[in-house]
Amino acid sequence: MYLRRADKDLSDIYASIYKETRLVKEATHHGIKTIEISKEEFLPIKIRLEKAKDLVRSKARDVGFVLDRLKTLLTFDKAKCPTMQVYKSGKVLINVEFMMNDLDLDQTAFVLAHEAAHIMNRTFEREKGRDPYWWNVATDYAMNLSLMIAGFKMPTMGCLPKEVNGEYFIIEPAPLNFHFNIEDARAEDIYTYIWKKVKGNPPPQPPTPTNPQPPEDEDEEGEGNDGQGGDENDELNVGDLVRDQVTKKVHRVLSIDENDEIDVGPELSKEEIRQHRNAGGIIK
Repeated sequence: MYLRRADKDLSDIYASIYKETRLVKEATHHGIKTIEISKEEFLPIKIRLEKAKDLVRSKARDVGFVLDRLKTLLTFDKAKCPTMQVYKSGKVLINVEFMMNDLDLDQTAFVLAHEAAHIMNRTFEREKGRDPYWWNVATDYAMNLSLMIAGFKMPTMGCLPKEVNGEYFIIEPAPLNFHFNIEDARAEDIYTYIWKKVKGNPPPQPPTPTNPQPPEDEDEEGEGNDGQGGDENDELNVGDLVRDQVTKKVHRVLSIDENDEIDVGPELSKEEIRQHRNAGGIIK
């Protein structure tokens, strides 16, 4: 799931845990309301998060690298965040009760990796006028398949690809009647199939903005500037895949400094490149 909101103050509802005895619960008209919890209550939450992040790093180092650079925010407010959500700016919201009661350790790692994959695959920018709900479903199926192939354990809820004779499909009973092989499909292909099934007609062509749009989750810390709208090829971001014009090898961008100097990881394997393409990613 991704949170699609333009309110720049929404991120202020939540705060990172800077002290072991403070958790943000909800915002009021008078500011942020917090509750105090003991170290004994906080410790299992902290351990679960750290162990889950370790699992992500061990199964997919590039996903783990991006996840480590996202800002993790916790809440108990189910109305604000019932499960986990990610902002375009790279803030990951986690409902504590969902993580601790509904997920085991492996499933927590999966959902964290899934939220990081939204940023890596630039699903916000690629929406480009598509129906937000069904675009979210399409990207979830594409990314979840890549994570399953990488060895992550997916929760029983959500957009779960089903394996049939060694191939992966979207299979949903009536009234949706989905049955689509997504083995080599991009998120855009999945969206087109779903839209035809739901609406009965091909989806309209997404518009190409002529001017960059303002970020959806900009705040006083300057976050949210990773997504400026426009064509998805016009800028380079952490997590993008790039091809060396001399060696022709493909690498993932690990960091970009203030002088636009980039640091890349080791050469990616053909399987890693295939999974990236299947999730709808591009190589720059």
